[in-house]
Amino acid sequence: MFRGIVAAGLIVGLWGSLEASRQLPIARFRVEDQFTITAVSADAKDIRLWLELPREDEAQKIEDLWVNSPVDWRIEKDKTTGNRFLYIQTKNAKSFPLQVVVSFELERKALALNDKSGRFVLEKMKNYLKPLPPQIPVDGKTKKLALEITGSEKETLAKARKIYDYIWANAVYYKREPEKLKPSGEGSALYCLSQKTGNCTDFHALFMSLGRSVGVPVEFVMGSWLAKEKEGKEDPKYHCWAKFFDQERGWVAIDVAFGNLWPQKKEFYFGNLDSERVAFTEGRHINLAPRQKGPALNYFVFGYLEVDGKSQGKIKRDLRYWSL
Repeated sequence: MFRGIVAAGLIVGLWGSLEASRQLPIARFRVEDQFTITAVSADAKDIRLWLELPREDEAQKIEDLWVNSPVDWRIEKDKTTGNRFLYIQTKNAKSFPLQVVVSFELERKALALNDKSGRFVLEKMKNYLKPLPPQIPVDGKTKKLALEITGSEKETLAKARKIYDYIWANAVYYKREPEKLKPSGEGSALYCLSQKTGNCTDFHALFMSLGRSVGVPVEFVMGSWLAKEKEGKEDPKYHCWAKFFDQERGWVAIDVAFGNLWPQKKEFYFGNLDSERVAFTEGRHINLAPRQKGPALNYFVFGYLEVDGKSQGKIKRDLRYWSL
């Protein structure tokens, strides 16, 4: 039986300031996120499950959120990141295998460089300058390189642009030659730097590492690309991008992975994002809500299953979406 909730708290002020600046493309989708969790040990005493939920921010509105689950659930939100999770806790191992479906209406706005919105309190920027070892260092080799790339630049926007251009010119997104090129599997800046390739997590880990090394606050965004040709079809993949904070412009989005995949869109993907995407979580080295018993997660994609305090198994996820 479907149990539904209507999403509230849509950050109206930020959305309104974007609307007032100028009209940008808006895409509307019905999204269905289906998760299948395999059986757990019959003697399991405490089973905890976190599943992805879409963010609500200056770029996207979420409405008509529904959850279909045979077991009780609730929505939790991390106060630090704003990430939301569908949380399930049970002591009944017989509930598994388990299938959960989350569906919602998404209104996603394209973002452009000169939108002056989404400003953060500057004191919070230190959270976006920290190292996240081992995947995202901000010292040693990466700091030396970042200083070489940015040279005498003082402005955040100019530093970020030089870093974006460096990655674009010195790495090849693995999807351009998938039979030859492989990602790290862990979103590693050093892998992207040494192997000169990777997927979106590697590319944006490198952008984070180089940016943070020279004082550019950078954050990682995990979501999905809602490609027109896959509309209505099962899509188990994810896509990520990044954003950096500039005092004059607020948060500025970049997608150097897609900029590299489609070279003709290099300029567009610095400071702009198309509307055919959905954001689920932000951050690397993520703690969940309520907090998991294990260590922080490298990044959160699809879901996380913890059985008696230990990470267990894989979660099969299929995403479907339809234009409205």
